[in-house]
Amino acid sequence: MDEIITATLGLREEKKQRTREAIASTALGLFLEHGFEGVTVSALAKAVGVSQATIFNYFPAKEDLVYERLSDFSSRLISAIAERPEGESAVAAFERFLLGERVNLGTPAERERMVAITRLITSSPTLVARELDSYEHAVLPLAAAIARGSTGADDRFAARAFLSLHRSLVHELRDALVLGHPSSRVAMLIEERTLSGCARLEKAFPE
Repeated sequence: MDEIITATLGLREEKKQRTREAIASTALGLFLEHGFEGVTVSALAKAVGVSQATIFNYFPAKEDLVYERLSDFSSRLISAIAERPEGESAVAAFERFLLGERVNLGTPAERERMVAITRLITSSPTLVARELDSYEHAVLPLAAAIARGSTGADDRFAARAFLSLHRSLVHELRDALVLGHPSSRVAMLIEERTLSGCARLEKAFPE
């Protein structure tokens, strides 16, 4: 009986994951074709074959269809800093995490898709505002990870500095993609900017 229940639950979770992926994939395709503001949730629901309520069950806001990975990135970044080994500075943990997120532009088709997504985001005031809001919401959790305890003004200042560096790296990556720099050059540029930026942070926040 337990095996049947477990199998049933597994199938349900698999179905939910397939539905979530179908919604996200269809949404991105429509956004790239018509622009973020040019696609309504109603139109997306019709294209996927689900109700609007189903879409909001998986993605609380329309912007989440584009920025789902940003939330995942923030969670992993905060965990990497909070769980850093004793004796390792928060900046060193930050640098280690960023270098582990190596730029991989994949095939020409995958790179072209990344360029299209970059243009989608930068051309939408709604998405730009959401991105800024996501960074702002990460400040307090990141400050707590840096402090590994109660936080103060210095920790919040450090968190904002860390996030500012990451935003700069994102802008560098987007600019390089749109300008058509070779993939190897893009990866090298981001690594160089990461190392030089973290070196400056280390001087300001050595602990």
